[in-house]
Amino acid sequence: MIVSKAISKIILSGEHAVVHGYPAVALPIFDCNSQVTISNGSKNGIEINAPQISKNFFIEKYKVDYDPLELTVTNFLNKFDLSIPNISIEISSNIPIASGMGSGASISTAIIKGLAEYFKIEINADEIYNQVFEIEKIYHGNP
Repeated sequence: MIVSKAISKIILSGEHAVVHGYPAVALPIFDCNSQVTISNGSKNGIEINAPQISKNFFIEKYKVDYDPLELTVTNFLNKFDLSIPNISIEISSNIPIASGMGSGASISTAIIKGLAEYFKIEINADEIYNQVFEIEKIYHGNP
């Protein structure tokens, strides 16, 4: 079993300036975080369970239309040319949703870090950022 966590953030000043390429003042919030647990699955595919937002997914083959949680997983698999494994991904978070604290980015980060550990792939902060940024475009358009 793999457990991966990622923290939240709060932007103190410049929240709207950031999307236009200007700096902001942001701080990490360590006590607000998301957690992903990856374990061997019982089905042929990937089970994703996010009970706090009442979402459950099962990926057994690649398809065209994905929810951002599914896309986080499939983008990672595609980037490293991996086939769909038999795993279960359990997502939990105490970050308020739609609060500007980065709940979506935190969850995507925890998923990517967990998958990298599961597959024993070394991944650096820039690679994580680039993958998370692609998902953030879905949530926010211009993150």
